[in-house]
Amino acid sequence: MARIRTVKPELFRHEKLQDLEQENPGKHVMLIFIGLLTQCDKNGVFQWKPRQLKLDILPFLDFDMGNSLALLWEKRLVLKMVHEGKEYGFIPTFKDHQRISGKEAQEKSKYPQPSEMTEEFTEGSNGEATGKQQGAQEREREREREREREGEKNCAEPEESGTPPAVLVPDIVETVIISIPLIKKDGFFDVTQADIDQWQDTFPAVDVFQCLKEIRQWNTDQPTKRKTATGIRAHISKWLAREQNKGGRSSPRAAPPPQIRPTTVSQARVMEDDAMARSLLEKKYGTFNKGNSVGSNSTSAHPVQIQEAQRGRAGGAD
Repeated sequence: MARIRTVKPELFRHEKLQDLEQENPGKHVMLIFIGLLTQCDKNGVFQWKPRQLKLDILPFLDFDMGNSLALLWEKRLVLKMVHEGKEYGFIPTFKDHQRISGKEAQEKSKYPQPSEMTEEFTEGSNGEATGKQQGAQEREREREREREREGEKNCAEPEESGTPPAVLVPDIVETVIISIPLIKKDGFFDVTQADIDQWQDTFPAVDVFQCLKEIRQWNTDQPTKRKTATGIRAHISKWLAREQNKGGRSSPRAAPPPQIRPTTVSQARVMEDDAMARSLLEKKYGTFNKGNSVGSNSTSAHPVQIQEAQRGRAGGAD
């Protein structure tokens, strides 16, 4: 039963195959080679039965399938194998270009594996007469060794030399300052100090850290409106831009300018702070009531006290 196989673009630039096609017009060796891929099992093995292959590959064209197979065999694009008296064909490059998957990969091989068969050689190929040799097995093993060597080259440790091996420096992990909840599958968005510094530079009038705490609370309280990992940064930027347009909240918040409090009656008078003048007099002589009487220790204001208060209001001595 024929199988669906992959044909790569590189096949149509195969010089050896095209030369063979050009040297043998009417033999259709390129199309036959492609057709043989569909007749192979998962190991690249097919039955060497030219008449039956002709029924599956170009059945309506007049040519000799046996001759075309012999041309491919002579150029070793396919190999002819024998196992228990039965003839098989094998495409050596099959596994390099086909990826077997699904049910076929789990099934048992339809035909004997190449390593179990004996290869036949055409007369003149490799300078030998036609005969049977255990060549396919050795070729398959050599190919496996080639792949292993390639893998070892890619994974090889550096050789000892005068130059010390490069030291891998681990990436510096930044401390997470605040985490904002995202949709369930995305977890949390971790904000680092570098993120905060970048936003603060972009939105200088905004208290970025305070806004981030508000964004975290907003997403915590509204789980159905949480953002994705790819959308959270845009969400934060829009929030900060909105705060910036409102006039912002600077970070850190600027403290109000210190108030200059007078320490003498004359200073209080200059600043027109009657309340402070009264406070200074009360601190010195006791509490005045509305009738300018002294506090609990006196029932009326002392003349000196009243006179001093009056002088203070007139800008006199302290």
